[in-house]
Order: sequence, then structure tokens, then C-alpha cells
Amino acid sequence: MATNYRVSRPLCDALAGHLVGDQVADWDGIRRQPVWDPLISSAWPKAVKFREGLIPLPLVPQVAWGIDGAARRYILFYLTKGKETKIETPTTNRPG
Repeated sequence: MATNYRVSRPLCDALAGHLVGDQVADWDGIRRQPVWDPLISSAWPKAVKFREGLIPLPLVPQVAWGIDGAARRYILFYLTKGKETKIETPTTNRPG
């Protein structure tokens, strides 16, 4: 399956930049997208509000988690440029 990078890369840049914030996006070299950035900033909160409103309905939580997992995998794949990465989440607080 071929990927249309002319659409998916700018869209993923805008979504990733919105989710991690400007400072982290700059650290990671995520480019600003003049068309997609304002669209994502406007649409994302509405999409989250819509999704959260559907959660109480039957079967929606399982479908929502599936979609969330697929989106996370795609963004992680994109940000790591397809290379394996290991993210460890600590289970306890680390001493300072």
C-alpha cells in the first residue's frame, strides 16, 4: 500500500505538534504546517468532545479504544520514521 506523503506527512506533523505542544515539537523538529495547524487546533477539541459524548453508548468504548490505539501506532511509527523504539513507563516514582 503506497502512502501519499504530500497529505499524510503535513497532517501528521500538525497533529503531533498539536498534541505535544510547540516546545516539544521544536525539539523534535516537527515542522509547522500553515494549512493543517489551524484546522487541527480547531477540529481536535470538537472531535474529542464528540467522542467523549459517545462513550456511554453500548460498544462505543471498545471501538474508541481501537481507534485510539491505531492512531497512537501510526503517530509513533511516523515520529520514529519506522524504526523500533522502546518507551518504558515507570511504575513507581523515581527518587529525586
